Amino acid sequence: MAAILALKQKTILHVQNGFPVSVGAAALARVLGYPVVVTHHGRLPSGNTLRRASYRATELSERLFATRVTAVDTVSKEYYAADLVIQNGVDVSRFSPDPMGSKSDLPVRFLYLGRKARNKGLELLLKATRLAHPRERFEVTVAGPDSEQMDAGLVAEAENAGIGDRFHVLPAVDDPIKEYRKSSVFVFPTAYRAEGLSLALLEAMACGLPPLLPYLPQYGELIRPGWNSRIFKENDVTQLAREMTFMADNPVVNQSLGRHARDTIVEGFSIETVADQYVSLYKSIVKT
Repeated sequence: MAAILALKQKTILHVQNGFPVSVGAAALARVLGYPVVVTHHGRLPSGNTLRRASYRATELSERLFATRVTAVDTVSKEYYAADLVIQNGVDVSRFSPDPMGSKSDLPVRFLYLGRKARNKGLELLLKATRLAHPRERFEVTVAGPDSEQMDAGLVAEAENAGIGDRFHVLPAVDDPIKEYRKSSVFVFPTAYRAEGLSLALLEAMACGLPPLLPYLPQYGELIRPGWNSRIFKENDVTQLAREMTFMADNPVVNQSLGRHARDTIVEGFSIETVADQYVSLYKSIVKT
C-alpha cells in the first residue's frame, strides 16, 4: 500500500537496472498507468551461470515494463538496445581541485579509489608499482571497501616485493574529495568490460586528476589520450609500469592533463548537464 501511495504522487517512475525490487516497482507503476524509465549501467556481470541468468531475467522483466530505456555509455546502449545514452554526472562545484592549490608536485601520488575486487586490476597495479623505476620517488594508494577480503593479501604482497613504503592500502574513506585533492594521478587499472562508466573516474577528473587507464570501449566519450589522460594496453603490466614511470617523472605534464580532465567533466559530464537531459526525456514521455 505504501508503494502504491508513493507512486500515485509521481508522474514517472525511474529505476536502475539489475535489482529485483525495480521489476516489482516497474510492474506496479504500469498497472497504475504510469510510464517507466529504466537506466542500464554496464553489461551482464561475470560469474556463475545462475547469477548471470538471474540478472538477465531481471533485465528482461524491466524491459517488459519500460516506456523508455537509457544507458550510461554507448557500450551499454548497444548491449541493451537502449533508446539513448545519458551519462553519469558529477557535482563539479563540490568535486573540484583544491582552491588553495596546496598540493606539491612531488612525490607524484597515484590513487585508486573504489571497491577492491579481483576484476579491478589491483594485483596488476601492485606488480607495475614494483617494476616502475622513475628518477623521482612516487606513491600508490589503494583505498575503498574490501568487498573480497583483498587488503591483507595486497599488504603482504607489497611487503614481500619490497614496495611496502610506497604501496599503501586504505579502507573505505569518509571524504573522497580529500583523497582526490592530495593525489596527482587517478589510476584505474581494471580491464572489466562489463563495468559501466565509473563515477569515481568522473569525480577524480572533476578534481583535476588525469586518469591512467586501459582504453576500454565504455570510455569512448570521455577519454582523449595525451590530452586529458594516459592509457596502457589492458592487462599489460609492462606498459602500465612504463606509464607510471613517465608520470612520476613529469608532474608538469600531469598538471596539464589534469586541467583538461577537469574541463572535460565541466563541459560534458556535470550534474546540471545530465539533469537537463533527463528533464528533456521526462517531458517527451509526458507529452506522448
